[in-house]
Amino acid sequence: MNEVAPATAVAQVPATGTSLVTPQCELYMWAGSFHRVPRDFTLPSGTLRIAWQHWCAGQPPLRVLLKHDMSCRTMEVRLAELQRLMKHVESLLSNDEIHRAYSSLDSAGILFTQVVNRLPFSSSSSKDWAFFSSTTRNQVLVVGRRSFEEFDEPIPNRHTIVVSSTLQRPESGATGARSSGVQFAQTLEQALQIANTDPQYRNCNRVFIGGGERLYKEAMDAKVADSCYVSRVQQQIADGDTFFPMWSKQFPNLMYTSKTNGGGSTRVSFEIWTAATSG
Repeated sequence: MNEVAPATAVAQVPATGTSLVTPQCELYMWAGSFHRVPRDFTLPSGTLRIAWQHWCAGQPPLRVLLKHDMSCRTMEVRLAELQRLMKHVESLLSNDEIHRAYSSLDSAGILFTQVVNRLPFSSSSSKDWAFFSSTTRNQVLVVGRRSFEEFDEPIPNRHTIVVSSTLQRPESGATGARSSGVQFAQTLEQALQIANTDPQYRNCNRVFIGGGERLYKEAMDAKVADSCYVSRVQQQIADGDTFFPMWSKQFPNLMYTSKTNGGGSTRVSFEIWTAATSG
C-alpha cells in the first residue's frame, strides 16, 4: 500500500528571545492536486489564481476574475478541452512516462488549480482549514512571493512576512493594495530575524512558514523547527506534483493524534510530531 502524502504539515518552535542562534519557525503545507499548463494557455490580463477562501470552505476552487478576463464559460470550455487532451495522452503512456511528461512542463508553464473539478480532498478541506486556522491564529506567518500572490489578501488575524529576493514592498497594483501591514524579507533567515526581534511581534510565541515548496525545503534542510503538525488525508492522489519534503526522520516522535471524518468515506487525522533530540 502506498503511503498517502500529508495534506498539511506544520512545524513549530517558540519565537521568543532576540538572538537567532537557532532559527525558529513553523512549517505549513497545502498538498493539493496541481498541474502545469503550457504558456499559450494564459489569460489576457494575469494568471490563474486560487480563490482559497472558497475551497477551504469545501466549495470548488474558483478562479479570480480580472478586469479584462475571458468569461467563466469560455474558461470552463478551455479547461474541459485541456482535460480531454490530457486524458487521451495519458491513455497512451505508462505511469513513468506520464510523470516525465508532467515534469517537463514545470519550467514552461504556470501553476493553477483545477477550476471545473474539486481538489482531490476538497470534502475534508473545511476541517483541515479549521485545524490550520486555530493553530496559526494571532501568530506570524512567513510565506514566499508566489504563495502570497495567490491570496486575495493577507490572512486575517495573522502577521504576514513575505520572503522574496526580488519583491520589495509594492506601492501600487493588486499586490500593493493588499500589502498593508505586511513585511518583506530577502531571505528566510532575515524573515525569522524580523519575527524574533520586531517589537510588533512581541505577543506572538510561534512563527509559521506557509510555503511554497522551496521555502519548506529550505526550512527543513536548515532544521529550524522542533515539531511538526500534520493533517493527513487518507486518500490516494494519483496526479499530484507538489509535495512536502520528507519529514518523518526529522520528526519521529508522535505526541498527539486525533481522527475525524472529512466527508464521505474520507478520513482525516491531525497529528503532532516532535523533532529527534540530539545526543
